[in-house]
Amino acid sequence: DGTLVTSQSTLDATKLSGNLPALNGSALTNLPAGGGMTLLNTTTITNNSTSISLSLSSYQHLYGTITGLVGASALSDCYLRFNSDSGTNYIWYREVQNGDEGRATGGDRDATAFYPNGVGFAGWPNSQNVHQFTLFDVNSGARKLFEMFSVGDDPSYSGHPLLIMTKGQYKSTAAITSLQLSGATAFTGGEVKLYGVK
Repeated sequence: DGTLVTSQSTLDATKLSGNLPALNGSALTNLPAGGGMTLLNTTTITNNSTSISLSLSSYQHLYGTITGLVGASALSDCYLRFNSDSGTNYIWYREVQNGDEGRATGGDRDATAFYPNGVGFAGWPNSQNVHQFTLFDVNSGARKLFEMFSVGDDPSYSGHPLLIMTKGQYKSTAAITSLQLSGATAFTGGEVKLYGVK
């Protein structure tokens, strides 16, 4: 009816006529690109050394979970490596909370692997252990930051957890094409799931 409408106006619905335009997302611009995580591989561990090939050219980061590592006897040291690299290219710092709630820290500037257990002081007495890790910027041409969190039963304090938080760097600048998991004690079970992260 010729009324001027502003942001402060109250509209009388009985005076509205016509159809609203159909809306869809085809004309939307400047939206952030979609992220997401894609499961790339699931591997059941049945022997002492497992190597998994990876195609990560479409992804920024590698995320993984390791569950239920178990051996014919209590596991001692476990080794997580990339690109079959056993050189001194793994820098790590860890914080540990033992089953008695005692805490400790440690690190290594020239390690030959990352360790999903208490390397040098505690293994896993049973399959009730879980681990998650992220390797960042797997195709950047730079050294790669690494994080891992592990929890399992503390062999020194039955029924109580051992928690291990690891941060570090994989010093290689090469793109990541494979992952290796092995142990000083032969594995008889466990599962690895690997995801590409956009």
